[in-house]
Amino acid sequence: MIGDKSSIDAFGFAISIDAVLDTQDLARWAIRISVACYVVTVTARIHGRHRIPSRSVVVAWTTGCGFYLVHVLLAFHGFHGWSHSDAEQFTAEETYRMTGIRRGDGIWVNYLFTAVWIVDCARLAVHRRRQAPTSPKLDVATAMFFGLMMFSATVIFGPPIYRVLFVPLAFFWGVLWMFRRREPREISSDEENRRHEVAGGEHQ
Repeated sequence: MIGDKSSIDAFGFAISIDAVLDTQDLARWAIRISVACYVVTVTARIHGRHRIPSRSVVVAWTTGCGFYLVHVLLAFHGFHGWSHSDAEQFTAEETYRMTGIRRGDGIWVNYLFTAVWIVDCARLAVHRRRQAPTSPKLDVATAMFFGLMMFSATVIFGPPIYRVLFVPLAFFWGVLWMFRRREPREISSDEENRRHEVAGGEHQ
């Protein structure tokens, strides 16, 4: 039960969760994998020329979201004892440590981030299934929101290793983006077939 923070009952025996698994370490590894999936997704979307999400993009994005949700659950168990007020206080302390402003409102932004990621996974999956291009404006808005959140969580509030990796990664993305902009956009076979169907319907 969620109300019992430290143990579960299996066949009448109380088993300590923390004795079996170090939830704090698992939470850290979950978010690391989630960030790695984010990097893979962004790289794949910059490299791709089609507005229809590829299978690799949908899989990487959904996997990243899944590990992020695991991180949230483990963090609330291992760090905050399933307490929203404790998570808010932790956010306030971290914000004060980095900015000198003690506010815990950022926890609500994290909740919004969680909801947006889940919805965006569904959005890309639907477009992939229907072989329909995604909205460029929505793609840009989503990319900016996730980029800001990831930058804040990793480079600003994360461990120093993220600051070391950020510069070469941002440089790589920038070079990849410039090279892709110079190349003519290719139309996928599915998109071409759909255009032929539309054209054929107009001539009937």
